Amino acid sequence: MSVKNVYAQTFLHCTKTPSSNPAPTKSVILMFPIIALGWLYVALMLAVGSGSVVAGIFAFLGWGVVPVGILWYLFARKPSTREKPTEDAQTPSHSPPPD
Repeated sequence: MSVKNVYAQTFLHCTKTPSSNPAPTKSVILMFPIIALGWLYVALMLAVGSGSVVAGIFAFLGWGVVPVGILWYLFARKPSTREKPTEDAQTPSHSPPPD
């Protein structure tokens, strides 16, 4: 097998459409608090380096608290609250209209 074929197979494997379950994996959910704390530290250092106290507060809120809060909300949702199939999707489309 040539190197070109190996790269092509790897590319095709990585670009496959995702599964029907868009939920984040358990390892991503377990790593999120560590990543969030690291990002909040970076945002805090950015806020400390800003010119004034007011700019620092807004920088920390805009670059740290708001994005982490949104992602925390999205990752913390239970799978039961994610998209559920509607009744329209469950009925077959080829059924005749009611009389």
